[in-house]
Amino acid sequence: MPEFDTSYRVLRRRGEPDVRSLDAYRRAGGYAALETAIREQTPEQIIQQVIDAKLRGRGGAGRLTGEKWRIVRNMDDNQKYVICNAYDADPRAWA
Repeated sequence: MPEFDTSYRVLRRRGEPDVRSLDAYRRAGGYAALETAIREQTPEQIIQQVIDAKLRGRGGAGRLTGEKWRIVRNMDDNQKYVICNAYDADPRAWA
């Protein structure tokens, strides 16, 4: 399609032949941030990083995700749960 000839590509590795392989993803640096978080950071450092990134929920309150995580982390209960609603069919959530 000629109209896409000059379009900007967002994905750096688009078109590479091995992109569907997890091994190829790891060779390209995939999961490096996750590995760093697991091996080198404390839970509090990770929470602070999420707060600093200003990641927010898409609900009406728009509360910082890191604040939610910190609240759960500081609870005295032995079992703690964080629930992620990854499906949102409400069109207002994307407005």
